[in-house]
Amino acid sequence: MKGVGTIKAAAERAESDAGEIEEIRKRVEAQAATMDLVAKESAEAKTLLNDLSEQNKIAESQIQSLAELAAPPSLGAPKVDITKIDSGYDTVLTFTPSKNRPLGALVFVASIQGQSDTKILDFWPARPPFLSGPDSKRISEDSKQAVLQYTLMGVGHPSIRLKTSGPASVEIQGNHDLQTFSINIE
Repeated sequence: MKGVGTIKAAAERAESDAGEIEEIRKRVEAQAATMDLVAKESAEAKTLLNDLSEQNKIAESQIQSLAELAAPPSLGAPKVDITKIDSGYDTVLTFTPSKNRPLGALVFVASIQGQSDTKILDFWPARPPFLSGPDSKRISEDSKQAVLQYTLMGVGHPSIRLKTSGPASVEIQGNHDLQTFSINIE
């Protein structure tokens, strides 16, 4: 019988190929299951990442709020009221604090800028109640600079009075994060 060996060999080869194909099919199915698992875990990781990102935003906002609450009060630019008086000018600066809390010690420095014959006559809190000491007010010998240090009792708006002998450009500095600024007294 001619060709029987070839058919038998072909059948054995077909069985062998079928076994290999079955193994490949099983590996493909296993890989597909692994890919499905990876895709599922990737989706879960993305959801978790989005949740964490949102929680971080909330935490950052809360930290910012706490930082603002914990920060000491600061002073912003004042309301300025200038009045001409017989001896020169009476300037009242009223500051608004950033928080309704006691400020503690307040320090202000007034300096006449440029060449001017104007002198600082007085530098004192404009509104009571406040605490001061013997060295709370210091005016330089040439009367071009004055330092005022006092404690406002309780909470409120610090207000200082600067009396000058004439018109001048005056630089004001202070503590509590007050930005240095200048006023033209005239």
